[in-house]
Amino acid sequence: MTEIAPYERRFYGLDDGEISGLHFGQNHGPVKLIFLHANGFNGLSYRRVLESLPVHSVSLDLRGHGFSRLPLPSVPLVNFHIFRDDVTAFMRRYIDGPVMIAGHSLGGAVALLANQKNSSLIRSALILDPPTLPSIWRYFFRKPRVNQWLMENFKYAKKARSRNAIFPSHEFLKAHYAKKKLFQNFVPDMLADYIEGGTRPHKDGIELCCAPEWEARVFLGHDNDIFGAAKALPQHSRYIIAAEPFASTPSTRLRIRMILGKERVEVGAGLRHLFPMEQPNFVAGHITALMKQSGLLSG
Repeated sequence: MTEIAPYERRFYGLDDGEISGLHFGQNHGPVKLIFLHANGFNGLSYRRVLESLPVHSVSLDLRGHGFSRLPLPSVPLVNFHIFRDDVTAFMRRYIDGPVMIAGHSLGGAVALLANQKNSSLIRSALILDPPTLPSIWRYFFRKPRVNQWLMENFKYAKKARSRNAIFPSHEFLKAHYAKKKLFQNFVPDMLADYIEGGTRPHKDGIELCCAPEWEARVFLGHDNDIFGAAKALPQHSRYIIAAEPFASTPSTRLRIRMILGKERVEVGAGLRHLFPMEQPNFVAGHITALMKQSGLLSG
């Protein structure tokens, strides 16, 4: 039996820097799964989902997150195209054969957009509760004055900007976050993985790799054609929506079901938006099933 290492971090050159990828599973063979994380999180946050899979997977640190070494744009972020283009560049340079793409929240939206650009490489997709807003809202998110107003008033952007970026130690940060409602249902070690993959040394202790200001800017990047991208998903795809629906609206959920068909859309009873951290086996099971259906995994 081939020994499976916990994970291995590798760096991949893009035009303007390096993207970090964490490899799980039988990482001597071709990559079969690309996983993309939520805003403010990082590739290692999903270790408990990926480490049990019997395939070679890579979990990327998106620009401005984790240990990727990519510059941040100075202009307002109005869409997720910069992430889509990074994933596309990575795939076209470093991925040879067919793969499955999966992503959560921001990562789910980026996976949708990246699939449009890389359909010849992607055989299956798992989209986990991406932010999905009515199309008319795209007009407002692309306006600079509206973008600035939202930066100061939109709940999630405002909350992100208020975060501390520097903490005395990993232990302090873990104890601090463990008290927050957001993290209280994480399975054991998920919080530790999030902290390990999302902090770096600082003269005063440790620093968040994803700067609070960047996290806030990402929360405003909603000028994306999510519905057009959904139409391009491969046959063997699944779109899972959390029952706690702050990432979408009733109208957008209905439209996604109309595009994909109810057999490919699942509204998870009892699932919260961060369900991959709370129920990693549920996500791993969906990945395995889709990989078998698409022929990426035998058995």
